[in-house]
Amino acid sequence: MKIARWGWLGRLASFGLLAAAVVVALAGCSDTREKPVDVDAGGHRLHLLVVGTARQKPAVVLESGAGGRIGWEKTRNQIAQFAQVVTYDRAGFGNSEPGPLPRDARTIAVELHAALHSARVAPPYVLVGQSLGGIYVQVFAAMYPDETAGLVLVDSTHASADLCLSTDEVKAWFMTHQPDDWPRVEAGCRNAQGGLRGFLACKYKLMESYIESVPAPRRSALRGAWWGLIEKVLGKNEPSAVPDLEHEETKVMTDSIRQAIAARPLPKVPTILLAAGKTDLDIVPANELTSDVLALQAEARRWKMADYGKWIEATPGAKLEIVDGSGHDIESDRPQAVVDAVRDVLRGK
Repeated sequence: MKIARWGWLGRLASFGLLAAAVVVALAGCSDTREKPVDVDAGGHRLHLLVVGTARQKPAVVLESGAGGRIGWEKTRNQIAQFAQVVTYDRAGFGNSEPGPLPRDARTIAVELHAALHSARVAPPYVLVGQSLGGIYVQVFAAMYPDETAGLVLVDSTHASADLCLSTDEVKAWFMTHQPDDWPRVEAGCRNAQGGLRGFLACKYKLMESYIESVPAPRRSALRGAWWGLIEKVLGKNEPSAVPDLEHEETKVMTDSIRQAIAARPLPKVPTILLAAGKTDLDIVPANELTSDVLALQAEARRWKMADYGKWIEATPGAKLEIVDGSGHDIESDRPQAVVDAVRDVLRGK
């Protein structure tokens, strides 16, 4: 044997060749060049961005929230250090052509599946969905369980029956319980359409249900603090021009939520749900925090974590991770949390 004859010099040379091979292999696994690809998705073309190489299995598919564009600027190249990454513009957004109606979760899952195969990105996939995208990847996983290797939900929209009531159903509830506040609910939902309007109205109903449970002496103060917070939230989020296709997705938002509920139980694969530590109500400066505001913030967090907890219990292999200090857009506020979650899912943790 050459190594025996060369002694330690031969072993060192052999080790050097092995180390060089490892370096080359790792270089191939950290190719973060971004390749735009336009592919057929069943009669219309979707614009994909593929980062990394096909040698990195399984591929990680990033599904954005409302607005449906490529996004993930702070995470996609970091994930591509250890996995091939695919993100894309949903139909009608960015550089993708419009797709057929309705723009619900099932339609979007079918199109994404077709686009991945057209782009020759072979399954299985780790699916990562933020906000409304979390609903879409759950439905994808249920439709294509054999092609799903893992899930990461990034402060996903809640797949809860409590958020599936129509606006008329919520109005009927308010007319019975707190009719004077219905005009405020309508004002709070005025810029929303279809299913999104009902979704927001359901959130008002959930908080009013909590306020009703509080003893009468404090109830009025809590209600006043609640609507004061709503005015702050609405003032911070001024309405802007929204593409028609985004309206088409939000119009059927409650249908998509129902589809995600019907998708349970999801495939038994490694699954992580990242929950933002902050809620939309955590916008009050410290010097304006009152006991009533703190109670409302606590209730918003309690409902969110309780509903996420129910989802975790109903999902085989899932775990919940709270990202302290982050708002809804964890991929922007705490991108490393998303990168770490994807890595953990790939490792089967």
